[in-house]
Amino acid sequence: MTKQDQQAIFERSIDPQLLESLRNTPNILNDNPSLLEIQSRLNQSFEEDSSNPFAAHVSMADWIVPATETTEAVSIRCYTPKITPQHKPLPVLLWIHGGGFIAGNVPSDDPICQRFAVQCNCAVISVEYRLAPQNPFPAGFNDCYAALQWLAGDGALKLNINIDNLAVGGGSAGGCLAAGIVLKACETGGPKIKHQLLMVPVLDDRHQTPSSKDIIDYRVTWNRELSLLAWNGYLKNISEEESRYFAPARVKVIPNLPSTFISVEEQDLL
Repeated sequence: MTKQDQQAIFERSIDPQLLESLRNTPNILNDNPSLLEIQSRLNQSFEEDSSNPFAAHVSMADWIVPATETTEAVSIRCYTPKITPQHKPLPVLLWIHGGGFIAGNVPSDDPICQRFAVQCNCAVISVEYRLAPQNPFPAGFNDCYAALQWLAGDGALKLNINIDNLAVGGGSAGGCLAAGIVLKACETGGPKIKHQLLMVPVLDDRHQTPSSKDIIDYRVTWNRELSLLAWNGYLKNISEEESRYFAPARVKVIPNLPSTFISVEEQDLL
């Protein structure tokens, strides 16, 4: 089957009302860009989406998680709903932004974090972790786990959060990092996590599922080619033993896993 045949089959699977929008989507891989150029283009696309109806109802504060043996100091942002009494410790969601391990930042996920804070009446903590390819695994992973440990320790009192009601979540690559730090916490006796929220998570680097082979259309924001490039930038000089944390789908048995919600999309190679 040719690439054109695959594209035609793919188009027939798209709702006609969405197909026109898809056809107008620019090709982020046009002109064979380097991974750093792809990083820049993805970041620009995140900046263009600035709709934020919940901003007026949320207070934001930036904090620094102190450096550890495996991390530099890590920036985090705390979102709290304004209607909540200040003395009441809030349930907390540790959130990790997406971007294919190579793009995105805390501000790019302001809207979704503010939505969670308002609609769930909780504190949301978003992590500014280091990105590949400049900082491959385990740099970003260690940053996220350091933030989790700090929340369960000194951060709980400073941020007025109820660490006994702790959830960890993330979108796309952030979902992979979230699943990884939850797995590490479960295996090593780390902070007790009540729930994990994985939104269209990237969990497997092997690209052997049917969807990972079928979704090749360049107009899909995250297609096979882009996924392979991003994973290659994220994974450098790592051992097979580390794979349980960088690609949680490789793990067959996970002890003490908290309740988990996973969302997927119809045209989703993840």
